[in-house]
Amino acid sequence: MDCTDSIDSNITIWESLFDEYNIIVNKCTNYIKNISEIKNNLTNLLGNQKKDDINFYKSIIDNSYFHLNNSLKIRQSKFLIDLNNILSQINDCTQIDSITKGNFTTIMKNYQKMAEKIKYDRDNNTLLTWVKNDKIESLNELNNNMNEIMNYHLKLINHINSFIEMEQQFYCGDTMNKDNMNKEMMYSDNTTIMELKGSSYMKNIINSSKINVNQKEGRSTFHLERYNKSFKN
Repeated sequence: MDCTDSIDSNITIWESLFDEYNIIVNKCTNYIKNISEIKNNLTNLLGNQKKDDINFYKSIIDNSYFHLNNSLKIRQSKFLIDLNNILSQINDCTQIDSITKGNFTTIMKNYQKMAEKIKYDRDNNTLLTWVKNDKIESLNELNNNMNEIMNYHLKLINHINSFIEMEQQFYCGDTMNKDNMNKEMMYSDNTTIMELKGSSYMKNIINSSKINVNQKEGRSTFHLERYNKSFKN
């Protein structure tokens, strides 16, 4: 079986991988949103807490949010570039500007149209059958490239998802239950840890003395520097 005999199965596999990719991206987005909500509600959650402590908590949460959000965007941008590279191998195809189900379906339709034309030309060619068909070779290369791209980006997004989920669990607890935000909070003078009853929210956050406050990138620098300045006021 050559590459022209697996057109439909290729499309089915790639669409399944794309759907899986989107599910994981949505998980990442929701985890990051949960982290942002914790920061925005931090004052209400912690109650009567020192201002410099609040600034510190907001700084490390904002630093995580900035890093995770940009890490996700970078991976999505690379996926978009690679999909457009696939499109460039299909004649007369307009480049896409976002990763959506509709745009991916368009890629699959263009692929199917091209592949079926190559198959038709092959099946109806009775002249010089001993000559290598360059179009078949090009389709085979495209199939290999598409398989590599889909599997590669699925691995990338799974990796960052694991890290984002871990960060969300650290800041928000094992579950992001908004009802927990309204529960009574307890303050321990011995450990200086603020906890929501029934969750592991903010555990170890104050005791963590190894936070790197010398970040050199983006918005995180501003907030960490602002936290440092609060000790001088």
